[in-house]
Amino acid sequence: MTLLDALGDEDDALPPGFDARAATAAAPAAMVPPVAAPLPAVPVLAIDYERAVQPPEARIVWESHPDGETFTDPFSAWRTLLGLGQWVLLVVFMLFQVALFHFQVRREVTLHPLAVLAPCVLGGWCIFRIACELVGWGKPWIVSVRAGVLSLTRPTIAGMRTWEWPVGKVKQIDVATGSSTQHALRGLRIRFHGGRRISFFRCKSRHEGVWIAHRLAAAMDLPESAVH
Repeated sequence: MTLLDALGDEDDALPPGFDARAATAAAPAAMVPPVAAPLPAVPVLAIDYERAVQPPEARIVWESHPDGETFTDPFSAWRTLLGLGQWVLLVVFMLFQVALFHFQVRREVTLHPLAVLAPCVLGGWCIFRIACELVGWGKPWIVSVRAGVLSLTRPTIAGMRTWEWPVGKVKQIDVATGSSTQHALRGLRIRFHGGRRISFFRCKSRHEGVWIAHRLAAAMDLPESAVH
């Protein structure tokens, strides 16, 4: 046996009568490493979820490209009929006004010129919008941001047309799905510097509108505060 072996055996030797189980049980609690408590789950805010996640019931078709985004609103007969419904109701209201004016004229009631002009203008506008809806039957709406250019393709009286604007002209994007105004027919609206605005897409829900608006804003390098 060498000197090193003798020293090693001396260090490893246990005193006589040593009980390993009793020593382990008597060890102080401080020597036991503490177990870290699980971290609480951080809740995801509803608005953050709407911005980042495409809703499962989304109707708008989304295509992502290396240089931008494209959204297509496919034709929906039911939603087009809803759009036609409001203009038909306005036409019915206009006919009621015409009948009322005819009754007043027969009674020789003096009418203000605006009282006669207003129903005519309203009726002409309603007929024009009904014609637009009928011409656009079966045709999609397409909004795209590609290589710094915002484009809108939609049906018109003269057929399908495409408009293009540099993204630098865009000021903000409004989400108004579910509002009580005419804007509810088109769930999204883009505002440009200078006051111009365009409305597009009949979104199925506000979640869908918020998600599309933030995707478009990100493609145009707009801040989150530009989406309202």
